[in-house]
Amino acid sequence: MGKTRISEFDTKYIDQVMEIENSSFSVPWVEKGFTEELEIPGSFNFLALDESDNVAGYIVFRLLLDEIHLLKIAVKSDQRRLGTGMNLMEKLLKVSTSKNAYVIYLEVSAVNMPAISLYKTTGFVETGRRYKYYGEEDALNMELILGSRHAL
Repeated sequence: MGKTRISEFDTKYIDQVMEIENSSFSVPWVEKGFTEELEIPGSFNFLALDESDNVAGYIVFRLLLDEIHLLKIAVKSDQRRLGTGMNLMEKLLKVSTSKNAYVIYLEVSAVNMPAISLYKTTGFVETGRRYKYYGEEDALNMELILGSRHAL
């Protein structure tokens, strides 16, 4: 399998996105969550498409002032550990830098070791824990500082 290409989120792929979403999360978003996210100012939504133009993964994040919050990232099970997640994270970093974001925040299930490893590889550090944030699972708060804030 080759490297995926990143493209703008297109709702023609929503069925494939929902298949990945439902197989990746114990409490998945519903289709309406994705389509409504496309209308929110400051929301960025991208797909990773394979050579056959199928969805290999997706990422959803929001910019508010100089902060980015990573809301969703998921990779199709047969595309994991092939660079798709890193391609999506690189897009997050590129957009964040171009928008002069200071920091990126995220929450991740404390038992999701592959995601935690991806985030740490990208430079994120753990900053806290939310107990039972995902039902019975704790969430780790993580952040990546990108640059210095402007003087107040």
